[in-house]
Amino acid sequence: MGSKAEAIERYILRIIETSDSDTVELQRAELSYRFACVPSQINYVLNTRFTTSRGYIVESRRGGGGYLRIVKLPVAGENDLLKLIGESEGEALSGQAASGLLNRLVEEEILSPREGRLLGALMTSGVLDKAGEKRDHLRMDLVRGLILAILREG
Repeated sequence: MGSKAEAIERYILRIIETSDSDTVELQRAELSYRFACVPSQINYVLNTRFTTSRGYIVESRRGGGGYLRIVKLPVAGENDLLKLIGESEGEALSGQAASGLLNRLVEEEILSPREGRLLGALMTSGVLDKAGEKRDHLRMDLVRGLILAILREG
């Protein structure tokens, strides 16, 4: 099975996939009730699994008429890939964020599933452990190099 967070993520992804648009609105209270959890667990899923590096923007309004609006951002082409590089200049990239970004590139068919798995294997903490504290910066450099290679190829 999976954790409750994984179940919540799968449910939200299913709603997005079956939607006619790239934007869906949900009620935090309804999700909490459906999964028998506190609203903060819904927030955790949104903050860790629906990030910009994974291709989502989440807007939230609390209160009685509150909502969650989740927007799936497509990678439309070179400009979006360049933007990913520019936004990340000099930054570190966690293993989780790298995984999310690679999944996004596979979903957008910029990478094949096999390429995504191979690159993901190279960017795991175990492989980069010898880099020590610079591990996350090295991971960002690898992703930046990957995106530049994609742009040169395209």
